[in-house]
Amino acid sequence: MSGTDGKYLAAVDSQGIKLPNAYTDYIQAENGLTLVSYAGQETELRLEDECFGMNVTGIGEKVFYMFAYLKSIKLPSKLREIGRAAFAGCSDLTKIDFPASLEMIAPE
Repeated sequence: MSGTDGKYLAAVDSQGIKLPNAYTDYIQAENGLTLVSYAGQETELRLEDECFGMNVTGIGEKVFYMFAYLKSIKLPSKLREIGRAAFAGCSDLTKIDFPASLEMIAPE
């Protein structure tokens, strides 16, 4: 699911509208998909629960690193882990909706 064929829009704005100027890239992990890159400039973001018919269960290291304009994010409902420094440098980030399924946030 990585590379050009793996790019899939699985991000929506706070109203649930797919974002036309954003893209995501995933890798297949043991228990679902891990988001490994994101490009976009939204201030409010909601990541979809599934991509390619698989649950999104991880956010990789530094995926949103230095996204200073990001103010809020709703994470996928089946998310289990967040990688190191995934939100480091997000100086305007004031709200993260963590799902009950979250088991691990990697230390900085």
